[in-house]
Amino acid sequence: MLTGEGRTVAALVPIQALVAIRDAPYPNISKRSVYESVNLKDVRAAMSASPGAAWHPTTPFSTSLTTSLTPVLGREADLDRVLAMIDDPSNRLITLTGPGGVGKTRLAQHVAATMIDEFDRDVVYVPLASIRDVEVVLLTIGQALDIRFEANEAPEDRLVQAFEDRPQLVLVLDNFEQLLGAAPGIARLLARSAGTTILVTSQSALAIPGEHLYPLPPLPTPSPGQTTAEVILRADAVTLFVARARAVKPALVIDDRQAVTIAEICRRLDGLPLAIELAAARMNILSPDALLARLSNRLQVLRGERRGVPDRLRTMRHAIAWSYDLLTPPEQWLFRRMSVFAGGFSLDAVEALFQETDDGRDAWTVLSTLVDHSLVQAMPHPTGDVRFLMLETLRDYGLEQLDERGEAGDARLAHASHFATLAEEAEPHLYGPEQERWLNRLEPEWENIRAASEWSLANGREAFVLRLFGVTTRFATARGHVTEARGFLDRALAASGDRQSIHHCRGLVEAGNLAEDQGDQDIAQSYFTAALDLATSLGERRCQALALIGQGYVAHGRGAYATAIDVHSRAASLARETNDAHLLGRALGNLAAVSYFRGKLDDAQRYWEESGRIFASLGDEMGETLSIGNLGAVAA
Repeated sequence: MLTGEGRTVAALVPIQALVAIRDAPYPNISKRSVYESVNLKDVRAAMSASPGAAWHPTTPFSTSLTTSLTPVLGREADLDRVLAMIDDPSNRLITLTGPGGVGKTRLAQHVAATMIDEFDRDVVYVPLASIRDVEVVLLTIGQALDIRFEANEAPEDRLVQAFEDRPQLVLVLDNFEQLLGAAPGIARLLARSAGTTILVTSQSALAIPGEHLYPLPPLPTPSPGQTTAEVILRADAVTLFVARARAVKPALVIDDRQAVTIAEICRRLDGLPLAIELAAARMNILSPDALLARLSNRLQVLRGERRGVPDRLRTMRHAIAWSYDLLTPPEQWLFRRMSVFAGGFSLDAVEALFQETDDGRDAWTVLSTLVDHSLVQAMPHPTGDVRFLMLETLRDYGLEQLDERGEAGDARLAHASHFATLAEEAEPHLYGPEQERWLNRLEPEWENIRAASEWSLANGREAFVLRLFGVTTRFATARGHVTEARGFLDRALAASGDRQSIHHCRGLVEAGNLAEDQGDQDIAQSYFTAALDLATSLGERRCQALALIGQGYVAHGRGAYATAIDVHSRAASLARETNDAHLLGRALGNLAAVSYFRGKLDDAQRYWEESGRIFASLGDEMGETLSIGNLGAVAA
């Protein structure tokens, strides 16, 4: 027999029934040794050898809630909502879902304690994190209810009887995600027990009838535009950080500048309470600025000696690994590869990059599973589409796993190729009636375009950058990414090993356009000249016309109107030869503008009337509007 603090526990009780030991004071017992010394097969064998024998501790053993030594911060509204759900008799099964480290267990414990202390409810808390065998889930629940199971007795029947004796019972099942195979048994229990309510915490929904989900979000973080400590300190994530930081550094004083830094720390940590607590613990030796600088390696920083908590919560890497290990190999495969996405991604992107996993399942099916496991979030987008997001801390872990398995290169290559293809698909739609839709489609992918460009430049894949920005500077100009896009193009052109391709030619043109847009006329002219020479040698007449139009912009800006008329006229001729109506409309509009500034108003009117008709026929309302407005200037 093992004894401690006046309690006695039978040595043959299976490990799964002893999970409550971790929450009880047994100073004279090594709890790990107790867990490891018990073998479930031995218990079953002993019970089979003695038919009719009861399986139970020597004395009744009930699971009790632990009292948290730190207050639960930032979850007041969530607490009220969950309590209201439990109070509604139509909600018999409520599942708190969310990623590891978001605080599901803490909230469930807080809910249970509040119901006991403030509402005098009958609540039983059952921690399940140490259980892996779905067959003993009902036995563990029974153990928490002080039930004595007979050897030949069906646990479900005995539990139903116990529930009837406690008609207002609230059963809290904590950490169910690794036991989803036991969900049908929970459904049967609820169907046979009219008055019982079950509150579950799980990274994944149980997916059984009657389940009501409460997705627990990360804590709100301040918006980047907030700059005063008075406002920033009201955010729940910052409140938690400051409270935990002052626990290790009581003299911490926070001015406006430090508040802005702490706000950025909380945003970088995705508002995850566990990550925030782990980071705040570093404030005993780091300033806010030093801590933020080290968050480029989040998983390395978010570790510490957190005694008295389960292993899976000692570091963020442990917490995420716990979730990752519950996935099947195909699900792990897709999780790793999706970590290459930056700033979210669409279903189309997932399907394009990873059409199916190695077991033949399509990407959509596996992605749905990852959403169910709270490892990926489905977020509505203003365009009406659904985008998917991995919290940055989870993404860091996925990237680590990619590197460890030598898969990063293939995944990054597929990522860069997809967005280069998307850019080329977008190009013909960036002028005309579909312009707004395609600008809106590209805008949420800017972080992916940036990530693909950085990887391509670092790995000798400059062609992807030329494909990305050789066709989308219209997007960069319209949405305020000119400086960054220009930087990527300049670097790619300088490093490119293939200087005789159409991609290099288009890259030269667009680099010239961006330089001209920022007033760097000499640089722009050099790019346009190089592009025209290359396009001529390649016989690429469209690229020739684009380079000529660029030269016309520079000449116009320098007041060289005769040169501008010449090159724009040559561009218009090439556009007519290739039947490129949109390019012709642009060339004519540019001829009109130069004519206007030369005082040739009849020529300006003629060119703008023709360009306006062309744009109208193409459904290009922006081009048509500019032509009409300029005709008004001519009339004036």
